[in-house]
Amino acid sequence: MRHYNPAKADEFVKAVFEIDHANEKDRHHWMYSGETLIDLVQTAGFVSVTRKAFQNGKCPDLDKLDNRPEHSIFLEGEKSASLL
Repeated sequence: MRHYNPAKADEFVKAVFEIDHANEKDRHHWMYSGETLIDLVQTAGFVSVTRKAFQNGKCPDLDKLDNRPEHSIFLEGEKSASLL
């Protein structure tokens, strides 16, 4: 863990979980930190992306959507005009 660098989280996860391993069954497909997940969502075109607490946000029906508090990262963002 001492080699973990939040700025290079993808490289760390790739090494630890053997993303480039030859056998599909031996690979962990991905694991995100809050920061890397926010970056991914913003790259997909969302804006005003922030990390939220379990069942906390503007979206209606969060009690139905947010159902795994112990194994999840919760984000909230808005579609940019280009995604509408």
